[in-house]
Amino acid sequence: MAQITPGLDFLARKLFIPLILFLAISLVIFLVGFRPTTWQLLVAPFLGITAYISAVISLGRWIERWEAARMGSRLVPQCRRRHSAIDRAIAFFCGRRTYEVPGTMLAQEVVAYNSPIVNVFTIWFNYIVTTCPEHVKIILTTNPENYVKGEGFSRVTRSTLGMGVYTTDGSLWKFHRSVVRPLFLRSRHPTHLELCDRYAQHAMAHLDSITGAGYSIDLLNLFRWSSLNIASEMLLGVCVSNLPCAHEACSDRESSFYPEMDFSTAILRVQEVVSRREELGPLWPLHELLNDKTKEPMHIISQTLDPLILAAMRKKMMRGVGVLYSTDEKAIDASNGKENETLLSQLAELTDESYQIKDVILNVLIPQRDNVALTLSSLVYYLALHPRITSHLRAEILHHLGPIRRPTSDDLRAMKYLRAVINETLRLTPPVPCTIRETVTATTWPSPYPKGKPIYIPAHAKVSYDVYSIHTSKDFWGPDAKQFDPERFLDGRYQEYLSPNPYIFLPFGVGPRACFGQEVAYDEISILTIRLLQAYGSLSIDASAKYPTFRTLETRPLAYGNKNGLGLKLDTS
Repeated sequence: MAQITPGLDFLARKLFIPLILFLAISLVIFLVGFRPTTWQLLVAPFLGITAYISAVISLGRWIERWEAARMGSRLVPQCRRRHSAIDRAIAFFCGRRTYEVPGTMLAQEVVAYNSPIVNVFTIWFNYIVTTCPEHVKIILTTNPENYVKGEGFSRVTRSTLGMGVYTTDGSLWKFHRSVVRPLFLRSRHPTHLELCDRYAQHAMAHLDSITGAGYSIDLLNLFRWSSLNIASEMLLGVCVSNLPCAHEACSDRESSFYPEMDFSTAILRVQEVVSRREELGPLWPLHELLNDKTKEPMHIISQTLDPLILAAMRKKMMRGVGVLYSTDEKAIDASNGKENETLLSQLAELTDESYQIKDVILNVLIPQRDNVALTLSSLVYYLALHPRITSHLRAEILHHLGPIRRPTSDDLRAMKYLRAVINETLRLTPPVPCTIRETVTATTWPSPYPKGKPIYIPAHAKVSYDVYSIHTSKDFWGPDAKQFDPERFLDGRYQEYLSPNPYIFLPFGVGPRACFGQEVAYDEISILTIRLLQAYGSLSIDASAKYPTFRTLETRPLAYGNKNGLGLKLDTS
């Protein structure tokens, strides 16, 4: 069955009323006997559209000034854009990639304007970017109901993530979270650590085979496969992707943009398309006028997930008539007599709609996989740059575990320096460097300046807090804010900076929409780091490696700045 493309749907929704008005005006002109020339017919629509947009913008700004005065506040300072929406649109339509995470380009305007809050005004809407922790607290915990994902974000992600915990608001979001969150609480059971360790050892064996042959390794690529396997087995009960072949993981071999459209690369492709849509703003459907660019990768993803979902639903139906699969018997936990549920099995019990199950799974699987892989790559990068820190961390690991023992939950809690290294990595390279919300109603924020008037925040504005700028601000973290120093989480700087102001450290967010899988992520990052340093004593960046072509969407140091992955040489000494 043929489906309408995003571009055609956009034109049908946006041009219907203008077309009716144009036809009505044309009919009136015809009835009064006026006969315009050809050039007048061509120019008139453009002049009309320009006048309409100018009038709407001017009226909107006047209403905002009036509302701000009525509420005893002032407008957010507006900065002159160095990168306009039109510039970015031209770049995208011409096929040039900016390699930017949605929102990071706008966040750079705050730094350039030298203000803790600015309005990066566009043709489409107010875009307010803040680096003030007090404003972050309002968005995340004080009044989160007024700061939602919004219909615009839902439309961007609907063809990929559908309706799930990551894309919805209100009561629907609360329902999805209530379904998903208990699974991550139960995953603190030791079997989760065993799962992480099993795939960590697979990754180390893969590293041995590659480094033993004299190759350097693209760890970002390898970590992505490993974290995807851990996430898929925890959520689905099966592994959905093999570790990459040696030539795909090695950074001294050229590879195509997407060498194979398997499950893992299909996820990357989906992320790239969504990133482009976010950058283009409300006009993104015009970039997909002839085809939906998520259709092909989502077809690959569906080919993997649909059979698993169907099998889970069939198993539920058969259990309903008294048939017990042999695998059901093996899934019973001997320690408590309960079945080891996966997210898939839970969802199959709750609904008979396969598309709903798929939406929920993708909303959890994609963020978990990507955040862990990016953080691990950044962590190893910093260790390669700082041999002293690497030696300290390895000494702690060998002291607690020796060269081969698998860590327990108690071991992870005891290794304070390991946790500090992970936190410092998350501080300098947060997996989500900029978070965007949309306001529901007009409100005011306190001024970042003493005795300043409150700041007016209009309804339906985009508001964003720049996590990276907050994490690296000298005002919040001291003069060495941009240096990699895990000791800041263990010495007096913790009590001086972070303890009195927890909203300056936001790698997983806070409040009702905080990441419910953050402890799972800490476990996975910890175990992979432990296994890496149990096996290798020396890490160095391979500057001579021929990196693969563009594989990641991130910008800024390493996880954000190295768009080609991480080429590394490893030594067992």
